[in-house]
Amino acid sequence: MDYEKILKKQRKIYQGNKMEKEENNENIKMINISELSNEDLEKTCFHFSLKKDKNSIDRNGLETKIGRNSKGIDQLSSIYFSYGLEGALETWDVWLKWRLNRLYNPYFQEENKGIQQTIKNRKATEEEKYDYYYKCKQWEEEFTNGEYKEDKEKLNFLYEFHIDEMLASNYYILDLKEGEDFSFDEVDVKKQYKLNFKDEPDQMFKQMYGKYSNFESAKVDKWNMNTFLGKQMTIEPDRIKQLVVANGKNDVLSVIEFLYDKYKEITPKEKQVQFDLLDRYMEYVKDKIKNNELQEFDRNDRINESSLLFHFHDQKSDVFFEDRSSGVYSIPEHTNTSNQTRLEGENSKGQVSEHSFTIGTGVMESAKKIASKEIERNVKKGSSEIKSTYKEFESPIPEIDNNKNLED
Repeated sequence: MDYEKILKKQRKIYQGNKMEKEENNENIKMINISELSNEDLEKTCFHFSLKKDKNSIDRNGLETKIGRNSKGIDQLSSIYFSYGLEGALETWDVWLKWRLNRLYNPYFQEENKGIQQTIKNRKATEEEKYDYYYKCKQWEEEFTNGEYKEDKEKLNFLYEFHIDEMLASNYYILDLKEGEDFSFDEVDVKKQYKLNFKDEPDQMFKQMYGKYSNFESAKVDKWNMNTFLGKQMTIEPDRIKQLVVANGKNDVLSVIEFLYDKYKEITPKEKQVQFDLLDRYMEYVKDKIKNNELQEFDRNDRINESSLLFHFHDQKSDVFFEDRSSGVYSIPEHTNTSNQTRLEGENSKGQVSEHSFTIGTGVMESAKKIASKEIERNVKKGSSEIKSTYKEFESPIPEIDNNKNLED
């Protein structure tokens, strides 16, 4: 796998158009987040996007649309955001899990493209199918059961990956009016799809969405809000403010660090959300800050094409690196090969990157047919003998890193 080549692609995504530099934007005003009261934070609409998109947002605002990666997936356009302090933090907890799944789910890994195509063409042997589905099942078990939380190697790699994305992004607050622009009763189309598809969302989906999501209803959760589906609208620059912290930094990482500390300060411990990964991630970030180990991101400082960063991992397609924003997830087209729930990444937190974050019911049904009950029992028990036998099929931990964020 050519990590350096992939890294260059990724860094180019952050930088955007080489001929364009970040301007001294005048339409979108800056606001120090410390000036917002606790009450303001509880009803603020948060939206983030890559720094490379700041010029466009300052000139044109945010427009509802379905991005190129969402065509055939999202049927109705909208602008995504998270609502309130707690919602903003929950969004990042979900994104951490989504990124982890994209890194380690065999479905997305470059080395499995060949076998996936062979299976699709119905040319794979039973042994080849078994090996591939076995890897998928192992990851499904690890993710669903939350075993990934104890894997320091995976998590540290994820955190490095995630830090880069946040440093290369801006946070905004949007002036939206309930009833005119959005509703708390709006449908989350991803949840709706899952609830309609089977009696209850699959366990992998539930792990991704977290315990702070309501699986009894298809309504949006505060961490994954959107403007009215299908309503064409533009959030003008005068309805958008960019967030900065007291020391003048305006990257998402600095803003989230402030919001996280504020949340812990003002929320009684017994009422605090139990995040799956965000608490550990913030500890990791704070250690990096304390040791002065964070590398600043400057869009105007052009990329050295020959340089490398740490820990990077390929995904299933280059498209993965091109779209994303302040929210998540979209439902897929229903295909004959698998029913896949796709996580989104868009220009307004609404656009979808084109791959699913689950293995897909079609794939797993095939896996169940091929894998013996004895093997399945051993996988669930984490049999060291079985894992040792299939060690060669486990996902490798690469030695480079960086990440991407959002929009068209």
